[in-house]
Amino acid sequence: MPRPSDIAAEASPRTRIESEKRIIGVMVHLYCRCRLHTDTLPPEFAELLDYAHRRLDRCRFGEAKTSCKRCPIHCYAPDKRALMRQVMRWCGPRMLFFHPLITLKHYLQRWDIPSVKGGTPNRPESVPPAQDAVEGCSIN
Repeated sequence: MPRPSDIAAEASPRTRIESEKRIIGVMVHLYCRCRLHTDTLPPEFAELLDYAHRRLDRCRFGEAKTSCKRCPIHCYAPDKRALMRQVMRWCGPRMLFFHPLITLKHYLQRWDIPSVKGGTPNRPESVPPAQDAVEGCSIN
């Protein structure tokens, strides 16, 4: 089984989905190593990691996905979602110390992709922007 440091040292992933998979893998391994004090993944967490990878592979938003927490469609089963939330709540603050570059990259990616719910409106080019509230007032 790969160690979390080996997973973190792999070449940069090319897609957002691959990046998410890598981050989830690092977090689950970190949780098991530091919180559960085991070097191997218990069956429950190996199954959780496999489940998370399958969910990411089948994400309907693909490369335009937001974080699962902000997604309007919760595709995780309730028990898996609760376990993943537990892992992420414990690992989130610690990732900065154990994997600072992954954490920095992850937070920078959050600002690059608009959210699925409220992202940039899909307005055709021919529709003008909304008029100012005060007539005759223009900002040039």
